[in-house]
Amino acid sequence: MRALPDRNSVNMRLVLARLHWWTGLLVMPVLFVVALSGAVLAVAPWLESAFMPGAPAGAVLGPSELLARAVRQLPADQAVASIDWTSGRAPLLALRSGERWFVDPTTGRLIRHLAGQTPVESMIGVVHQVHVRLFAGAVGEWLVTIVSLVALFMTLSGVILWWRSKRLAIGRQAHGRRWFRDLHDALGVYSSLVIAGLALSGTLLAWEEPLYWAIGSQPEREPPLPHSRPPSPGEIARLGPDEWMATAKRALPGVPVFRLSLPSGDRSPVMVSFQGSGRPAVSTVWVDRWSAQVLRVDDFRTAPAAYRAHVYTRALHTGDLAGAPTVLVALLGSLALAALAFTAFVSWRMRPTRRD
Repeated sequence: MRALPDRNSVNMRLVLARLHWWTGLLVMPVLFVVALSGAVLAVAPWLESAFMPGAPAGAVLGPSELLARAVRQLPADQAVASIDWTSGRAPLLALRSGERWFVDPTTGRLIRHLAGQTPVESMIGVVHQVHVRLFAGAVGEWLVTIVSLVALFMTLSGVILWWRSKRLAIGRQAHGRRWFRDLHDALGVYSSLVIAGLALSGTLLAWEEPLYWAIGSQPEREPPLPHSRPPSPGEIARLGPDEWMATAKRALPGVPVFRLSLPSGDRSPVMVSFQGSGRPAVSTVWVDRWSAQVLRVDDFRTAPAAYRAHVYTRALHTGDLAGAPTVLVALLGSLALAALAFTAFVSWRMRPTRRD
């Protein structure tokens, strides 16, 4: 004889189902917008690179020669702030005026001028504002945080409710509202882990106290910037980018340089930034502009636990943990979350009413 279901368990399941259903409908518009904007931000670096000139093939000039040739083509009142060697793209020269130039790494010729943000960069900036604060300031930030917590609850409750039917595909005979419900169930289960990771990491980025509690650490203040020591009268100091970068590479070997930030004054340091392929964080070596001595090494591998936890949480949220594969996972998870909001809305609109 088949045992009857426990009345308490049935009641609890009914309460959970109603909470899942009505809470989801309540936050559905915001959840849909946040999910779609998150999908765009996941592929933002790819979108930016698609509209940037690639690096021509050939022998690459050293940093000093590349900068010297590029500077000769600029007006005398234009000062270089930094040069960026992003992989697969022509070096990008940033001027202190805010203008930017792409440089041919084989000849030093200026090949493309950017007076301000590109249309793609402007679009991504708008999408970021929507994703983080819905263009509503602090109120929008709190709303996004609440929706992230709700998305985490929806994922966990959805898996619990799914456990009885264990439906993994759309039924062959399903149509109309039943088809959308089956699609909602299948999408929710297949994407549950990714959506839970996106929701949890998004919540921790907005509200980091639980993260610091979990790792037993607190955020540390960033130390003051080091300073270069100007040469004494009569002392000759003729160093340049080649010597600065050679020193930095010896201090942090095995990691590619992706940016050289030039000093703005006599006491300003040189900042050499490193980032390996697929690594989510940046390490920095500060170098004296006159003596090429190492002033400080900010190695991400030995950085304070709170900083590393923040960086990895952000990388988990953006999919930047291991390059293209994890970015694709974050993209699909964001699209799945948007699809779950859409299918829930359609299913609600198609519900039977008393008039029917």
